[in-house]
Amino acid sequence: ITFRSQSGNAGDVTLFTSSSAIFFIKLNKTDFITFSDLTFNDFNSISTQRSRIFLQGNCDNVKFTGNVFKGGINGAGISGAGVSLSNFIVDSNNFNIKSGIYIFDPTGKCSNTLILNNSFNCQFGISIYKIDGLILQKNNINCTSPVNPHGYSTYFSDCRGNISITKNKLVSTSPNDRSTD
Repeated sequence: ITFRSQSGNAGDVTLFTSSSAIFFIKLNKTDFITFSDLTFNDFNSISTQRSRIFLQGNCDNVKFTGNVFKGGINGAGISGAGVSLSNFIVDSNNFNIKSGIYIFDPTGKCSNTLILNNSFNCQFGISIYKIDGLILQKNNINCTSPVNPHGYSTYFSDCRGNISITKNKLVSTSPNDRSTD
């Protein structure tokens, strides 16, 4: 299943919620789904953590390409908890949000994750825990956090297998950057 703007321009289709839900879209045990050329914008100024996309359960072959994640004062573009991922692809997206990608507390094996050609302007760029097989390539990750001393551009913990981090631009102006723990 593919969700894509008809024009191929992310600015032509904006998905948002005005409710107090903690996510826009929740994928629970979802396979073979693609989101392409869409804008996920949070117009609310609530202070609770909100994810544009929340992943849970076994999610295989999930792909995000050419999307824009923006708005709100808290939350993540793509997050996951209690998730097992395989063939997870994030390619050519723009994250202008508090946290770009935040995958934590995986319940099973997470493998073959590709994060390519994205632009991040966030307080927290990419956080990934317990992934087996990761390619992080050609991303522009610019994370500034003048108010939070614990911001970071990238944070990896307990990642195994084939890990490749190449040709990325990492910029962080947080005083206690924890990049690549």
